Amino acid sequence: MGAWHWLENLPSELGYGVVTSAVIASGVWGYRRVRHSRPAIDPSVGDRQSSDAPRNLPPAPRRFVNRERELQALDRVLERAGQSPAVQVAIVSGMRGVGKSAVGSAWAHRRKDEFVDGMLTGDFSRRRSPGGVSVSDVLADFLGELGTSDVAMPSTLVERRRLFERLTRDRRMLVVLDDVDLPAQAQELLPSGGGSVVLVTSAHRLEELVRDGAQPVIVDPLDDGAARSLLDDFASGERTASDETATRTVLDACEGLPIALCVCGARLATHPERSVGWLAEQLQQQTRLRTLSPAGEFDVTAVLTSAYHDLRQGEAFMYRRLAVHAGADFAPAAAAAAADLDLVAASRLLEELEEAYLLQDMGDGRYRAHELVRAHMTAIAESEEPESSREEARARVIDWYTAAARSADHAVTDERLRLGEAEPV
Repeated sequence: MGAWHWLENLPSELGYGVVTSAVIASGVWGYRRVRHSRPAIDPSVGDRQSSDAPRNLPPAPRRFVNRERELQALDRVLERAGQSPAVQVAIVSGMRGVGKSAVGSAWAHRRKDEFVDGMLTGDFSRRRSPGGVSVSDVLADFLGELGTSDVAMPSTLVERRRLFERLTRDRRMLVVLDDVDLPAQAQELLPSGGGSVVLVTSAHRLEELVRDGAQPVIVDPLDDGAARSLLDDFASGERTASDETATRTVLDACEGLPIALCVCGARLATHPERSVGWLAEQLQQQTRLRTLSPAGEFDVTAVLTSAYHDLRQGEAFMYRRLAVHAGADFAPAAAAAAADLDLVAASRLLEELEEAYLLQDMGDGRYRAHELVRAHMTAIAESEEPESSREEARARVIDWYTAAARSADHAVTDERLRLGEAEPV
C-alpha cells in the first residue's frame, strides 16, 4: 500500500471516522473529494442512466462496534423515504470524537444499493482549513458529479441550487453532508427527488432542521462492553485480560469516546512489547490529554480545541469558568457563581454548551461534562485565564456551596443552635 493511499484512509483505519480541524503536515485530512470523470450533459436535461450515477461515499470504517441502535434509527428513516414523496433528512449528532461520521458512512455503505440513482458526499470540515468551503463549493462538486461540465457550471449559488434541483428531480439519491454546523448548509443541499435521503452529521443538534421534520439520531459514547471490544480489536483480548486493573484504568480514562480508545489501542498495537499497565500509568489525570494527543496524529486535544474555537465569546467564557468546578456534575447556580453571572444568563450559556455536546443535561436540572472535556476545560482555562481570575471564580463556587449547605441545614433543622446565619441562595 502506497504512503498516500495509507494516509488518505487513516481515519477509517483507526475506526472513528471523525472529521475535525486537525490537519497533518501535508495539509490534508478527512475525506478528500475525488471528482470522477463523467460525460458532460446538457444542464437542461436531468435524465441519466443509473449505471452512470455518481457513487461518491466516504470510506467505510474498518473498526466499528455497537451502533445497532443508531443504524436501526437510520433504517427507519429509509423506510419513511420509501413511503413518502418528501426528501427524508436524518441528523446524526454527538460530541466531537464520538464517531458520528463512522455511523453515517457505515450505514451509507450498508444501504448503498437502495440508491441506484446516485450518492453524493459533501465534507464541510474543509471550511476549517485555510480557504474553507462554502455551500456553493459543495453544490459545484455535486453538479460536477452529476455530469455538469466546468463550462456549463453556473456561477452563483442561486443558479447552482436551481440546476441541482432540476438534475435530482427524478432521482432517488443519498446525500451525505459531513460536519455541518448550520441548518442552512443542509437546507441548500437537499435534492428534489422523492424517496431521497439526506444524512447530516454534526456536532450540533440543529433543532431548526428537526422542526422541519428531520429525524435526530444522537450518538453517545460507547458503553463499557463496546469500548472494551474496540480496545481489544487493536490489542488482543488476551493482552488486556492479563491486567484487568490496568485495562479498567484505560477504559475509565477514555470514558467511551471512540477517538480516545483508538489512540490508546494504536499505542498498544504499535508497542507490542509494552504492557497495558504502561499505558495506564500515562493516563493519570494530570497527563491524560497529553497521552491521548500524540504529536502528528489525529488527537483528542485537536478535536476538543476545534469545538472550543467554534463557540461564541460568552459560551467560551463559561467553558473556561467551568474548569474551576471540582465535581463531575453541577447545578446551573454553581456555574452562575463560577462565571459571576445571574442564573438566567448562566443557564442560557449552559444550554448552548449542551447544544454543542460539550455538556450533558442529566435530566434533573444538573449538567455533566465528559471527563476528557473537563480535562480540556482545565487546560484551556490555564492557558487563557490568569490564575487570579481562576482563584476568584473558585472562591465564588465555594461560597455558593457553603451558603447552599447552610440553607439546607436551616430547612431540615431550623431550631438548632448555629454559629452564624446563612445568606439566601
